[in-house]
Amino acid sequence: MFMGLKVLLISADDRFICKVKNILGEESCTCEAIESDLEILEQQKDTSKIVDVDLDSVKNDIDHWHILKEKYPFPCKLIIAGVNASNILQNNAGRRLIDDYINKDMNIELMRHVFIRNLREYKFEEKALFYEKIIHYDDLSGLHNKRFFNIILKKEIARAVRYKHPLAMGIIDIDNFKEKNDLYGHLIGDQILVKVAKMISLSLRSIDYSFRFGGDEFLALLPNTDFKGAFIAARRLINVIRNIRILGKGEDEPLTMVTVSIGVAEYIGNQTEEEFISQADKALYKVKKNGKDKVFIADESCL
Repeated sequence: MFMGLKVLLISADDRFICKVKNILGEESCTCEAIESDLEILEQQKDTSKIVDVDLDSVKNDIDHWHILKEKYPFPCKLIIAGVNASNILQNNAGRRLIDDYINKDMNIELMRHVFIRNLREYKFEEKALFYEKIIHYDDLSGLHNKRFFNIILKKEIARAVRYKHPLAMGIIDIDNFKEKNDLYGHLIGDQILVKVAKMISLSLRSIDYSFRFGGDEFLALLPNTDFKGAFIAARRLINVIRNIRILGKGEDEPLTMVTVSIGVAEYIGNQTEEEFISQADKALYKVKKNGKDKVFIADESCL
C-alpha cells in the first residue's frame, strides 16, 4: 500500500532510528535518517514525503517548525517524537504546523498505528494534489487554466468588494503568434508559449495569479492593485518578454523575437465577472489595433 514512500527521519538516536526503520520496513517504506542540520535538510528537501523529527536532536521552538513546513510543502506530514512531544501541541501554532506526534516510550504497535494513519493521510493528500493539477493546471505552460481562473476570479472579486481593495486584471496576447507557429512549426510555437508563461510567472508577486486563458492568450489577476500598479507590472512584463530569444536547432542567431500586447482593467464595484473580463479584452483590442507590443489601460470606451 505504501510502496515507494520515503520517510526522512531527523535523529541522532540510533536505537530510535532502528525502531522506526523496522516499523516502516514492514509497511514497504524506506527510511533515511539524518542528524538535525538545516544544510543537510535543505539538500534532502526533494526526497522526503513524511518528516519525523526527534525532539532530542532539534530546536524545540515554533520557528523551527515553520522552517520545516516551508521546506516540505503540502503534501507532507510532519510528525514529532520525544517524551514531551505532546506538550508542543498545546501551543496553537504547534497544532497548525504539526500533524502528529509519537513518544519514544510508546510500544511498537501504537507507534506503528501513528505511522500508518499518517501514511494513509499522505497518500490521500498526494492523490488529491495529483487530481488538482489535472483539473486546475495547463499541461504545456504549467500555469493555472481557465477553469481555475473562473473559481479564483469569483473569490477575488468578493474579497475586493468586502474589504474595498482594488483588483486589476491584465490579458496578455502574444503578437503574431499564428504566423510564427505556421512559419517555424508547432515545436517552436510551444517553446514560445512555455517561455512567455515562465516570464509571466516570474514577473508577478507571490499574491498574484497567472493563467493560460487559451491558445496564445494569458491572463494575470492582481489583488490589491489599482490600474496604475497594473500598468507598471504590465510594462515590466513587456520589457522582460522582449528579451526572449527562440533559437532553431544548431542556430546561433534567434529565429524570431517575441513580444506581447496587454490590456489592463481595474475592477469597478458594480461589474459582473464577464464585464470585468470584457473591459480588459477591449483594452487589449485597442493595443492590437494600434501597433502591438504595448499596454493599454481600459478607459470609458471599454465599458
